[in-house]
Amino acid sequence: MADQTTDSTSLAALVSTSSPIMEFTTIEELDLKIFSLLGPSDLMRACLVSRSWCRFVSGNPFMRDIVREMVDVANTRVTFSNEHPDYALLIRALKYAPRINCLSEAVKASSHHHVDVYDNISNTVHDYMLAGPWMSRGRSDPSEGTEWLMYKLTELSLVGSIKIYLEPTYPSLPVSPVYGARSVRFIFGDMNEEGVFTTTFATPFFPMTQNRCQKFSLRKPLICIRKFLVVEFHEPVISSDGLYHMGVSYIHVKGRDLGSSFRLSPTRDLALQAITYLDPKVKSELDILDARLRVGDDVQTPKLVAFLKDENNV
Repeated sequence: MADQTTDSTSLAALVSTSSPIMEFTTIEELDLKIFSLLGPSDLMRACLVSRSWCRFVSGNPFMRDIVREMVDVANTRVTFSNEHPDYALLIRALKYAPRINCLSEAVKASSHHHVDVYDNISNTVHDYMLAGPWMSRGRSDPSEGTEWLMYKLTELSLVGSIKIYLEPTYPSLPVSPVYGARSVRFIFGDMNEEGVFTTTFATPFFPMTQNRCQKFSLRKPLICIRKFLVVEFHEPVISSDGLYHMGVSYIHVKGRDLGSSFRLSPTRDLALQAITYLDPKVKSELDILDARLRVGDDVQTPKLVAFLKDENNV
């Protein structure tokens, strides 16, 4: 009996000192803690239990906190027209929105090796090299200044990683050094009507290698709304004619198209408004199926028609 009493006493002391439940003074605080541990799917199911649960979940920033843990945001002020369901939709879109190259168009470069169209920065937006790569003018001292390329991103994009294809010094050879740099970083920001660029988000410096294709992943996917991207190269490593040059064949900004589920509100600045609350995964699949139907895929058409007619898939 003495041993049992000792064990009971020590257990009670352990619960009273280590259990987080004992720290809560009200039932509401306990509810907040429990619901904050739920994932997005469980939170949506909880909304279906009762009206009071739905009001509790939608009245607290559970979905917003989950989004902030999953992504970074390049814009300083982003709001939603209908916070709770829009955050839930965004969480699905982060995973299932269509994959795209987030580059919209090339804007300008720090310098050009040729003044004609041969090394225009626009050539780096496409994955085919018809007119040639972009080449910098060259520097006698590689540590002086930087070489950079500026692009405009799609209006609503989620940037996950960036691939850079560097130009080889001898393109006709199977193995050749490339016009690379010691490091690179990626700067996201805004540009006003006067052409002044303002930084809103910048990555740390990534070391570069002598591989022609190099991939750089962001710490978290980055939500970009009407943003510009600057690819900044530091210290070119290949010298030609006594000058150090940078050469880029193609840049691919891998991400997802948030514009398939959201649009910018016409009445509020940087406010996202849902276009449809259809699950982005289902919407993406239906868009692919619709595209295949349009081209008249005889092999897949019967299966696609059956899929579209099945109400459980929509």
